[in-house]
Amino acid sequence: IQYNGLTKEDIRLYLYNMAGKLVDQTTLYQGSTIVYFDTKKLYSGDYIIRFVKGTASSSKKITILK
Repeated sequence: IQYNGLTKEDIRLYLYNMAGKLVDQTTLYQGSTIVYFDTKKLYSGDYIIRFVKGTASSSKKITILK
C-alpha cells in the first residue's frame, strides 16, 4: 500500500475479508510512504482495508489476484 505523501502520524491499517474477519494488520509509521501486507497466505478475492489515523478512519475495497 502506498500513501500519497509523507505521513505526519502513524496510521494503522486493518485488512478484512468480505465476511468481516480481520486477516492482517500493520502500521504505516510517521514519515513513511509505503507499507506491505503479506498476500501469500491469502486467497484471491475482495478485501476491505480500514485506515485508522487518530480518531478518523476510512475504508477501501481492494481485490487480490493470484
